[in-house]
Amino acid sequence: MDTNKIIMENILDAPPNVSANLVILNLSYNFLKSVFTEMVDVAAYLRISKSIIKKSHAMTGDDGMCCAIAIDEKDSKGNTLNPLGTMVIQDVDPWHVSDEIIWSKNPQNLASDTDPLKPQKIDFEEDPFSQIWVLEKQKKETTSDLPFMYSSTKNPDITDSVWSIPPKSQPGYRDPLPSELLTRLISTYSRPGDLVLDPFAGHGMTALVCRSLGSLWVIA
Repeated sequence: MDTNKIIMENILDAPPNVSANLVILNLSYNFLKSVFTEMVDVAAYLRISKSIIKKSHAMTGDDGMCCAIAIDEKDSKGNTLNPLGTMVIQDVDPWHVSDEIIWSKNPQNLASDTDPLKPQKIDFEEDPFSQIWVLEKQKKETTSDLPFMYSSTKNPDITDSVWSIPPKSQPGYRDPLPSELLTRLISTYSRPGDLVLDPFAGHGMTALVCRSLGSLWVIA
């Protein structure tokens, strides 16, 4: 398949003829609800999300990886967190969970200039946040020797920790992923020249980030 192109297909209906190195999935409840009209309740959300994750496995290469971004939503009264994101990532066989990242969306939690890799602690009951699970096809004993941009500080300062990145709204799109978040994910979990798949690209930010980093891209 030619790279750097847009494929207007539902990822669940698309043939698995893409051998991507990295898949970026925005699995926010509100976002998917705006995409899939049949998503009428939590059970449908979990079913669709898990189907997307499994379909992504078929659309990656042998050493492919996936960054699944979901959120634990507050209930209708705003009193407690419903662990939707946590339920999504359960039983994702044949994927293996590699890293877990908290994406804090509160600007007050931004890291200081003196220590940019260590943001302030967040209040999980009050601060808006999403969870990012990094999935890999082949379970590795260690990833410390991989030539990723952040490999020297990957654990625990970069992955398995908190990334504080304010969200940026885009007209007509629900829950867009900011360029800084995409830049970190693509720089960390792919190499220049790798093929990146984003089945919910929206306004094309993933493509712009890939172009700036020297990666190829496919938007499904």
